[in-house]
Amino acid sequence: MKKIQVEVCVCTACVMNGSVDIMDSVESLRDLRQQMNDGLEPVQPRAEIEVTTNKCLGDKPHQEDSPMVAINGKVFPKADAESVMSSIIDCIKSED
Repeated sequence: MKKIQVEVCVCTACVMNGSVDIMDSVESLRDLRQQMNDGLEPVQPRAEIEVTTNKCLGDKPHQEDSPMVAINGKVFPKADAESVMSSIIDCIKSED
């Protein structure tokens, strides 16, 4: 099973610009997977998604680029929930 590492910056600027919403969206994938597993048909997860936080992604202050998210080490400035979820889905599909 493929492992996807999602790192969300939780510095003040990133939190004020939506990093918590991004974390909630990524965590919802786990909830959805559990709901599917609770159904009648077994569903095999295609990837393990690990979400961690970091107080500062990048080497310098990044208020103008917040919120910042890294997926498998690739940093995405000015991230939003939709773009992060799309990138995660692309990572999952890349193994198929």
